[in-house]
Amino acid sequence: MNGSVEAYVDFEGLTEEAIAISDDGATVSVTLPEPELAEPRIDLDTSRALTEDRGLVDRVGDFFDTDTDARQEALAAAQDQIASAAEKSDLDERARANTVKTLEVMLSASGFDQVVVEFR
Repeated sequence: MNGSVEAYVDFEGLTEEAIAISDDGATVSVTLPEPELAEPRIDLDTSRALTEDRGLVDRVGDFFDTDTDARQEALAAAQDQIASAAEKSDLDERARANTVKTLEVMLSASGFDQVVVEFR
């Protein structure tokens, strides 16, 4: 199965307390939630599955055209495997690093000399 999982930092619930500016206005500190992993997405166009009927490799789209319990279980198992692999990967670290870089560029351009990003 081919699929993907995105890692992201959710800014939606941030409040004013998450941002602190030093008295001299040179430093901004931002406290963010830990990165999260999105639900796995299976790419049905490029994935292949072995069907019991034909013993051939067919497109997953064909495999899942008819809604049987076995096929739904196979899709759920594939999603679980992709999610498990994502949890064992460095996706969360890359999401942290990318978020820090983005905020440093953005906030430095806004006039801050130092940008401190922390994850809770």
